[in-house]
Amino acid sequence: MKFEEKYPKAFVGQRLNVNEDTITKMEEMKDCEACNEPTEYFSTSFMAYICSEQCLRKLWTSYRVAISIKPPERKREKSRNFQARPIIGRG
Repeated sequence: MKFEEKYPKAFVGQRLNVNEDTITKMEEMKDCEACNEPTEYFSTSFMAYICSEQCLRKLWTSYRVAISIKPPERKREKSRNFQARPIIGRG
């Protein structure tokens, strides 16, 4: 359900708690981050315009997937030409 339908009496600047997020009704309309439909509701967690709970869930799902994927580990190659030498005679 679209936020504009769910919260018909919301006023500009009003913060609403929606599941895991806080959304704010804004003055200007912009495209929803998830579906590109115009909306005046802004997610403070994602710093993006979002039009519905369904689209908000999409963003949370994408976020959770993104943080659960670890980048591949890089193997550190040992330099074959490097030898540790003491520093003598400085000072």
